[in-house]
Amino acid sequence: MAVTDNEVWALRPFLTGDPREHIRRLDQLEPGESIGPLAKAVFWRLVERRFSGASADDVIKFVGEVRALGDQIAEKVNPHQAERLIQSVYTDERAADISSKTKNDLIVLLMPKLIIDEHLDEGGVEELLVSARKLADEAFG
Repeated sequence: MAVTDNEVWALRPFLTGDPREHIRRLDQLEPGESIGPLAKAVFWRLVERRFSGASADDVIKFVGEVRALGDQIAEKVNPHQAERLIQSVYTDERAADISSKTKNDLIVLLMPKLIIDEHLDEGGVEELLVSARKLADEAFG
């Protein structure tokens, strides 16, 4: 199923650092609409940008930085699973044994740091959403 304009509209505040607006917009999605495939595609694009050509040590360092943000995040982010999920985007690493729920939880926990590190302006957010929407429609929809 193709990503809808409404789903893009609902995810945009998450990417711009406005969680309250993001939650408000999520509540307004129509039955059957979900930001899941689009969020997965955004994560995929951000990981490609950040880690293509990077070493395993770069991934380990990044996951450590995310876990260092607080005890609650550290408890929720299993470093081995997070590293494998990231590496599955741009290497032959597979994460098929990690449950969909765990993958989705990790995406939600890892994506804010990826976004912050990108220093995206409004145009960058739009470019990311366009690219991710195309990926979601082709691969995850």
